[in-house]
Amino acid sequence: MELDNEDRNEVLTFLLDRDASGQTGFIKLMNNPRKVFEMAWFALKGEEAHNALTSYWDNKVKMAERGQSQPRSQRILKRH
Repeated sequence: MELDNEDRNEVLTFLLDRDASGQTGFIKLMNNPRKVFEMAWFALKGEEAHNALTSYWDNKVKMAERGQSQPRSQRILKRH
């Protein structure tokens, strides 16, 4: 994954900078069971979900560029 400097610094701040109580944002996240579950889900399924969403919207854009509101196969099925 490539990050620009602003994103990289934001992640490093989350991981390393401590608040008044001495905790980092990451330590706080690790103490929240829901966030730990979300983090695990993203680690396991995040790339797949991102790719599926990207593919879906890429297809929507391509159809819009061709003036189609739905795939040709679905339009043909509706006629019969």
